[in-house]
Amino acid sequence: MITHLELKNFGPLESIVWKKLGPINLVIGGNGSGKTFLLKALYSAMRTLEEYKRGDEQRNAAEILADKLYWTFQPEKIGDLASKGADTNLSFRLGVDGDEFCYSFGKDTTKTISSLENHVPQRASNSIFLPAKEVLSLHNIILKSRETDMQFVLATHSYFVVKKLFLIAQEKGISIPVLSFEGAVWRSYDLKDGMPDNPIITESIRLYEEEVNLSLT
Repeated sequence: MITHLELKNFGPLESIVWKKLGPINLVIGGNGSGKTFLLKALYSAMRTLEEYKRGDEQRNAAEILADKLYWTFQPEKIGDLASKGADTNLSFRLGVDGDEFCYSFGKDTTKTISSLENHVPQRASNSIFLPAKEVLSLHNIILKSRETDMQFVLATHSYFVVKKLFLIAQEKGISIPVLSFEGAVWRSYDLKDGMPDNPIITESIRLYEEEVNLSLT
C-alpha cells in the first residue's frame, strides 16, 4: 500500500506532498495540470520495486528505474524529466507500508541514476496503468479494493466522477483521499469530509445552476 508521496521538479509537477493515501485515491486537475505525469511517476516507481530481485533479475534498483522511466515517459534522456525552469534536481519520495523508496537526479542525467535509496522489501504485486476509458468498467472492482489488498489511484477532470466518488464516500462512510490542482498548487482533501474546492467543480456547479435558471425562466 502506498502511504505517502513527495516529489519536486518532476516535469510539470513543481511540488507535491500527499499524505495518508488509502485503497481508493483521486487526483483532480484540468488538462495539462500533470495528472497523467503523476500516475506515470507512481507506476514507474512501483514497477521498479516489483521487479527488483524478482526471479533471475540481475539489475540493481537504479538500473531498473532508469529503464522504467525511459519506457514510460519516452524522453530523449532521463534528465529531460526534470522541470526545465527549476534550480534544483528532480526528487521523488514514496512511502510503501511504512518503508521508503526515494531518488533524485539532475537535468544532465542521461540514463544512470546515482542517487537512490530503497528500503522497501521485495514485492509480489504487479501494478498496471489503465487508460481512463478502461477504468469505467472497473467500478465494482475499485469499490471491492477496500476489502482486499488492492489500491487504486484515479485521475480525472470530470465533475461527475468526483461527485460519484463523493456520494460513495458519504454513503459508505469511507475515506477517499484527493489530490486537487488549484491554480498553481496541489492540495489534499478527503471526500469523506466533503467536496474539494476545485475550479473544475466550481465551474460545473455554476453551469448546472445556470441551466436550472434558464429552465425556470
